[in-house]
Amino acid sequence: MSRWCLIAVVGWACAAATHSTDAADAGALDAGDAPTRQLAIAAVAEATALGFGNNHSLFVQSDGTAIVALHARDHGAHFNNEVLRSSGAWNSGQPYRQVFLAAADGIQQSAAIAVAPDGSAHLVWAAAQSADVAHQLGYARVGAAMAIQEQVTPLKITGFASVYAAPYPTDEAWQEHPSALLALDGTLHVVWEGRDARRVDDKGVPVSAIAYVARDSAGRWNARGEIATPPYVSPPDSTTRQMRPSLVATPKGVEILCTSIAVRGVAHVQVGSLTTPFTDIPGAHGDQRHIAGAVDSAGRLHVVWREGSPAGPSVVRYALRDADVWSTPVTLSTAGQFASTPTIAVDETTVHVAWVEWPSGTNNSLGQMNNGYPDDDGAVEGGLFVASAPIGSTSFTDGTLFAKAPAAGPVFARGRVGMLAWLSGTNALCPQDGSCVSVLLGVVP
Repeated sequence: MSRWCLIAVVGWACAAATHSTDAADAGALDAGDAPTRQLAIAAVAEATALGFGNNHSLFVQSDGTAIVALHARDHGAHFNNEVLRSSGAWNSGQPYRQVFLAAADGIQQSAAIAVAPDGSAHLVWAAAQSADVAHQLGYARVGAAMAIQEQVTPLKITGFASVYAAPYPTDEAWQEHPSALLALDGTLHVVWEGRDARRVDDKGVPVSAIAYVARDSAGRWNARGEIATPPYVSPPDSTTRQMRPSLVATPKGVEILCTSIAVRGVAHVQVGSLTTPFTDIPGAHGDQRHIAGAVDSAGRLHVVWREGSPAGPSVVRYALRDADVWSTPVTLSTAGQFASTPTIAVDETTVHVAWVEWPSGTNNSLGQMNNGYPDDDGAVEGGLFVASAPIGSTSFTDGTLFAKAPAAGPVFARGRVGMLAWLSGTNALCPQDGSCVSVLLGVVP
């Protein structure tokens, strides 16, 4: 296991959006007002402490309060989710408050976070219950005073034992990788990789498709209890699997970004919704994964993704959807290098993109060449690069090295645009029961 530290960087102004509480708040995070340019707030011990790919794990409120979901050791060797909240502005110099989510549901995977106007944080994750290794959807609500107000397993998908043979390893895929978005009416929208005992490939292995559930403002879920089939959105046939969904709020409603992979085929990124089918992005080619999106104040959808030939190298690409018309995709990363795990944010005037990039042939801290490309779905490490463009333009600045390797897991904050979190550190091994690397916040000059 690698040694990592988390750094969050704050910059530009942001725009007011109307479709979700996760949208941007007006106002700037000004580096010049910072009493400190870098702040250690916690410690982690893995390169995926912020989640995978487009997982949303950072929120910044309009007053500068930072709320972070981390996958960390809970006073020992077990990994569970914790919530960190700054006392006042993220850089006030006051200690960060911390609460671990109870491990009653067993071993938790990384959480996604959405924050309500009252400051309460809604978190969703996948977890294996102590008496059942099948990953199910977990949920918790943590109040602004950092008390756990609710923690439940809203629904349980049965049938795991009929497709996986005992003794079960702890990494058999079942319900995985949830993403959450909180609407203005208080509805929490949740999507994830759903699986069941009937939707299997020719070898009997469950094939994932995007599932959806919602919790209304009164705390009522539209699906509960034990069910045999996840509430799928619009699943393809069992020769195609859908992966790593994320949510955006557009004038069309709640839309879903995901990766789709056909059996013996390459992956491609898609956009769909609860009522419309998933479709490819025009002009995208090769193996495509790690799609992330942001919506500007005019309702235009900006997306980035990783793309490349099966043997590599890979690049980061960008496209804009305006009034149902897609722009021609453009490449942002450096020619001849590998690039992956992009993240994107928009403010009143500018589109900001960050990604991880590395020279061909580089091994990561797990010994994987080129981060396991094309299956670069875990710890993706390299230098952290950033680029920007005026809203409405596809002419980006050249990618600029923002943090030297090894960096991993970049994610822009929801809420107040401009804050970027990522993991950075050396490849020294972390002790089995330790959390050896600092979690920091810093400011863009």
